[in-house]
Amino acid sequence: MDRKTVASIFLFVTLCCVTVTRAQDSYHRLTNLPHVYISTFDGKDVTSKTNEVYARLYVVDEADVVTAYDSVAIRGRGNSTWNLKKKPYRIKFKDKTRFLGPDRANAKKWTLLANHGDKTLIRNALASYIGDLCGQTFTPAAKFVDLTLNGDYRGCYQISDQIEVRKKRVDVEEGGYLLEADGFCDFFYDGNGWWTAQGVPMTIHYPDKESLTPQQLDDIQKYISNFETRLFSWNYTDPNEGYRAWVDSTSLVSWYLASEITGNPDFLWSMYCYKEREDNRLFFGPMWDYDIAFNNDRRLNGSDPVHRLMAEVGYPNNGLVNWMRRMWSDPWFQRLVYRNYSVLYKQGLEDKLISAIDSLDVLLQRSQELNYQKWDINTSTLGEVVLFSTYEAYMDDLRQYVSERVESLFQIFSKRCPPDDTGMGGVRSVDMDYVLAYDAEGQRLHFGADDLLRLTFMVNVYDSAGHLVLQFPASQGASVVSLPPGMYVVTWKDSGHHAVKLMLKSK
Repeated sequence: MDRKTVASIFLFVTLCCVTVTRAQDSYHRLTNLPHVYISTFDGKDVTSKTNEVYARLYVVDEADVVTAYDSVAIRGRGNSTWNLKKKPYRIKFKDKTRFLGPDRANAKKWTLLANHGDKTLIRNALASYIGDLCGQTFTPAAKFVDLTLNGDYRGCYQISDQIEVRKKRVDVEEGGYLLEADGFCDFFYDGNGWWTAQGVPMTIHYPDKESLTPQQLDDIQKYISNFETRLFSWNYTDPNEGYRAWVDSTSLVSWYLASEITGNPDFLWSMYCYKEREDNRLFFGPMWDYDIAFNNDRRLNGSDPVHRLMAEVGYPNNGLVNWMRRMWSDPWFQRLVYRNYSVLYKQGLEDKLISAIDSLDVLLQRSQELNYQKWDINTSTLGEVVLFSTYEAYMDDLRQYVSERVESLFQIFSKRCPPDDTGMGGVRSVDMDYVLAYDAEGQRLHFGADDLLRLTFMVNVYDSAGHLVLQFPASQGASVVSLPPGMYVVTWKDSGHHAVKLMLKSK
């Protein structure tokens, strides 16, 4: 090899090393979070939700490794959030990309949520965690990053999934449907939606409007019409002839409970649902858009959103409200909600949510400080209920909401659960060889069993506010003469299993 060739190779290697070094110098993290750098090809800002601009995107991960992506399309997204100063975006890679690793989707489209109307920055992430706890099949991702666009630091953002049909998103096979009961349908109707007989504005997201055939549109319209007919029929509570056989109860109750735990006032304004191919059941979810959840919308002031159901005080997509009211009038649905929530409650729902908040609080400490150097922390952006001067005050307010909401829902669902065949309210959560009875005349709670001495557990009695008002050994029973009239929740744990009953004291 001659000297000229060696010199050329040396120069090439040197230039490559300089390029890598400069890339590492130019793209670095500002906090403990990964950092996303986006540079549009023309250097102009992203100003449209419909017109995409092309850019290069660089990600600096937790190990400070820089990954570059070329020809990434970016545009704005959101409805009311797009009008805020800190803008949300949608990015689209030219090829499918496992942007968040092997556990998430391999997809082109991803979202960058600004969470600007949520001073904690974590409501959407916490909602996804709650969806997982409740048993939703898919919940959008929540990966926090710092974002710089065209050299301008934009703040703390959340990478999340686009709601679409795809493996590890809404996994519906060809021949199925992804629908949205969309409160904005009347404004954006473009041929892939319709109004149901009950007034639900329904939009078809899959198949998309370019591939949706007239036959497919007719089929899904007839399906939803048949579902509504069964739901509002005279025998709607019949397990075979009514609506129950037409819903996937697991996704229904997980979606409903997650919506109520988060206190999402929009859950009956915009609701996703889907139908699998050759499956007659309607599936509910995925969840999305929780900026104004967790008591973060002052329009709900006066309606007591912490202690009332969002199904009653949230924003109505009137047809969906009709669906929900009809379901709530069915004892089967009442028991379904109560049983599933009781499991979450007794497995430490409150502690789990507070722990999740604490973990996110620690994770975002450095990033939120930079974010609120860029954006005012005590200025209203999306109708927040309260304004504080510190990030921790917002987080403490969220913690307080969660604690009160978890307990409040347990009281509400307990009261709404119909009595069982023992004459006491509530639902038995363990097969028992004994029964709890309330002697209304003698005003006494006691157990009936062949062997009272085997009842070695303690019994707790709570009032409607969730306060412990009485505790007694099961083998002895207890007088309730001193308790004022009202509804009480009676709980105990026997052989590792929890049981809950209701007691109505009338005098």
